[in-house]
Amino acid sequence: MSESSVRSLVKSVTWRLLGSMSTATITWGITGQISFAVEVGLAQLIINFILYLVHERIWNLSSWQRDDK
Repeated sequence: MSESSVRSLVKSVTWRLLGSMSTATITWGITGQISFAVEVGLAQLIINFILYLVHERIWNLSSWQRDDK
């Protein structure tokens, strides 16, 4: 059973939000600069969201190790 594009999109968004909040918090803790931390978090959110979505859709094309046929 393959995932829909919408499901992949929602998974990408929620995962990236968690990851970017983590990155921003760590950056803030290290630098003490909230504005810089937000910039780093946003940059990471955008770049990694796109990479994850593309990665997810490419894997969805593969039947490797899938039970559904």
